[in-house]
Amino acid sequence: MSTLLSSRSNSHSSPLRRMLAVIIALAGAAYTVAGAKGVTDSVCVTAGCALYKGQTFFGYSVWWLGTAGFALIALLAIFHRMSLARFAAGMGLLIDVGLLALLAITSPCLACLIAGFLLLLLFLVLAVPMGLLGRTVVIAWLLVFSPNVIGSMRSVTSPWPIYGQADAPMRLFFSPSCPACMLSTKESLEAYPEYVALFPVAESDADKRKIAALVRSLAEGKGMPRDLRAFFAGVDADTLPEPGTELRWKLFRNRLALYSYSGGDTIPFMMITGRPGPLVPEAQEAPATPAPAQPDRPMPLHPGMPGMSHELPPAVSPTAPRIPKPIFPQTDTPSPFSGCTADEPCPDPGQPNSDKELP
Repeated sequence: MSTLLSSRSNSHSSPLRRMLAVIIALAGAAYTVAGAKGVTDSVCVTAGCALYKGQTFFGYSVWWLGTAGFALIALLAIFHRMSLARFAAGMGLLIDVGLLALLAITSPCLACLIAGFLLLLLFLVLAVPMGLLGRTVVIAWLLVFSPNVIGSMRSVTSPWPIYGQADAPMRLFFSPSCPACMLSTKESLEAYPEYVALFPVAESDADKRKIAALVRSLAEGKGMPRDLRAFFAGVDADTLPEPGTELRWKLFRNRLALYSYSGGDTIPFMMITGRPGPLVPEAQEAPATPAPAQPDRPMPLHPGMPGMSHELPPAVSPTAPRIPKPIFPQTDTPSPFSGCTADEPCPDPGQPNSDKELP
C-alpha cells in the first residue's frame, strides 16, 4: 500500500524531510487541540462551524480524533517509521475526502478546511514523489476541497443581518449613531417586521459596543426592540466591553457589502427586492347598499328593446299624419249606387278596362 502511495520509499528517510513531517504533524495536533477546546471558534465564521460543532464519532469528538491522527504520524516519523507514517497520512487524507464531500453538500466549515489543508501538506511531504494511488487520493481531495473554499468565501464576504434573513425582501443598513437610521428602522419594524432584515454598520468604536450590547440582548431572548433609538439611548457605551473578533469581522463584512451595493458609505441604505407587502394599508370594503328606486318609466313597445316607448322627446311635438290625396276627384257627398240603367249600362266583363273612357 505504501508503495502505491509513493514511487520511491527510500527518499523519505532523509533527515530534512522527516523533520518537516514532524513539524507539520505537531502543528496539526496543536491546531486540533485548539479546535476541541473551542479556541478556533473566533476564526471560524462560516455556518458549518456552528453546524458541526460538538459532533462526535463513536463517542469521541472529531477534533480529538484528528489530534490522535496527527500525533500518531509525528511519532512514526520521529522513530523513522516513514512507510507507516506515509500510510497513516494517506488513510487520513482519504477519510478527509469523505468529510469534505459532506461539507460541500451541506455547509462549509472554515476551521475544518484548515485542518484538512495541514493534513494534505503532511501527506505531500511524506509521499512525494507519489505513486498512482497517491495521485488519485490527492486529486479526489482537491475536487472536494475546491467547492468548500468557494462556499466559505461566499459565506465570509456576505453581509451579516442582526435581525431577519439575509435574503429578506427589504434589507436596511443602519448605524446606532445615525438619527435617520433610527427612524427608518422603527418604521420598517412596525410596518413589515416579517419582511425586513437589519444590517448594522459601525461608524465608531462606540457604535461597535452598542451593537455588541444589542447582540447580547437578542442572545438573552429579549427580542428585537421596535424603537432602537430608545434602546441605544439607555446604553452607556463607555462602560461596555470591547466587541470580540467575530463581531468585528461581521461588521467589516457589512461595510464591504454597503460599499459594494451603494458605491459609498451613505446610510441609511435600503434594498428592496420585489414587493414585500401592500404599499398602503388595504381599504376595507364598504357594505353593499341597494340601488336607489328608479322612477316609473313608460313600458317599451317591445320586450328587450330599452328606450322604445310611446313618449316622444321633449323637443319633438306630435303632428297629424300625412294622408295622400285621392287620384280621382271626389265630391263632398258621394251619390249612392243605384245599379245599371239604360243610359249607363253595366260594363261587359269580357271587355278590357282600358277601352272604357274615364270621366
